[in-house]
Amino acid sequence: MGKSIRNEEKRPVLLALFFILTASAAYYSFTSFGYYWTVLVPNIVLLYVTTVLLLVYVDHSKDYDAAVDAKDLPPITVIIPSYNCKMTIEKTVESIRGADYPNGIEIIVVDDGSTDGTREILRRMRDIKLILKEKNEGKAEALNEGILLAKNEYIFCIDSDTYLHKNALKYMAAKMISDNEMGAVTCFVKVSNNKSFLAKVQEIEYFIGFGFSAITYYLLDAVFVTPGPMTLFRKSALLKAGMFDTNNITEDLEIAWRLRKLGYRIGFAYEAEVYTEVPNNIKSLWRQRTRWYRGKLSNIIKHRDMLLNPKYGYFGMFVLPFSLASEVAALATIYFLAYMGMYTLFWNAKLLSVYLSTNSLSLANLITGMFGSSSGVLMFIIMILPWLAAITISHKLGGRKVTWRDAPVFAFFMFVYSIIISAIYVYSVYKEVYGSDYHW
Repeated sequence: MGKSIRNEEKRPVLLALFFILTASAAYYSFTSFGYYWTVLVPNIVLLYVTTVLLLVYVDHSKDYDAAVDAKDLPPITVIIPSYNCKMTIEKTVESIRGADYPNGIEIIVVDDGSTDGTREILRRMRDIKLILKEKNEGKAEALNEGILLAKNEYIFCIDSDTYLHKNALKYMAAKMISDNEMGAVTCFVKVSNNKSFLAKVQEIEYFIGFGFSAITYYLLDAVFVTPGPMTLFRKSALLKAGMFDTNNITEDLEIAWRLRKLGYRIGFAYEAEVYTEVPNNIKSLWRQRTRWYRGKLSNIIKHRDMLLNPKYGYFGMFVLPFSLASEVAALATIYFLAYMGMYTLFWNAKLLSVYLSTNSLSLANLITGMFGSSSGVLMFIIMILPWLAAITISHKLGGRKVTWRDAPVFAFFMFVYSIIISAIYVYSVYKEVYGSDYHW
């Protein structure tokens, strides 16, 4: 929400050493073991994780405790932090007012110093508690002010560009009151602005992350994030945890880990659907994901005592350590592409020189020499099969039927978008090692 934190300690020498060491290790692995093995090993780890989650889903999906359609639900508070959101805030509030919830709903909007006319819209709204902050201090600070003013024990924290299905509040509250050890309940976040090609690609990612992955993590009692678009919290749990960390760029991730440290469980109600807007261009996507991935890295360092700690069950022993494989796989992939790009450039230059000097240049020779055959095709097919299964299951959970018309988007997601995300991962690692300022 427009906040920046300046990091006074920049580490250019450490960044240079990190690049030299990782690039040297990648080059040694490429030349000693082969580039396919170098890229394959970390991706096999990710393949293993995906396969395990598929087995969990197949074996335990019947054990999912569906949220009941309860009538005797407690009154709730909805907190909306807003900042320069004049195009979405009315729709967000109206979706809350239109919710099918049998008891009272208190709506608190904390405007964090908007300058685009959002405040004028908010002042015209009825039946909301409006807090106007003169200085922009970030989403976490806005949420904390709302939490302190909330009169109810059950608090929904909702982004200002999130729109609720009418049953979402009811299903999440029912899941919460079914377990006294539950500190938070998450939901199925879907994409609302799924018209552009890039948004459709991200929609696949959201289906997987908030569908298949979320339900399997819940079955393992290892849900690791309380999504910003909407999560239900116990106020007492938030107060015990010290509320949101105002200096954390992914406060929705960090609070989840602190709640786990305090012994709270995190639930998931996939019947509860909410819709959020995603970036429509690469620049916005890059900025958003850099924040996400840097936030994950900084929080792993902050909460490193949870890593491989059996006290935290599958979260500490499975989900958290294997999530690091994403960074390793990203580094291997990007270094591989850079290596192959340079290798191919020099190889083709040499090949072209030979053809020209021997007067044997022809289209057939050029195509054969430049492209040849790929020994990695079979490996690649094996790698994507579990992902195809996860995508299909996620779309089914989200009530969306997969058709052949989705093939171009699926292909881009697996073959191109994955490389873009890998590049953002590597960029985020570099910025974190260097100690760049945080912006969000």
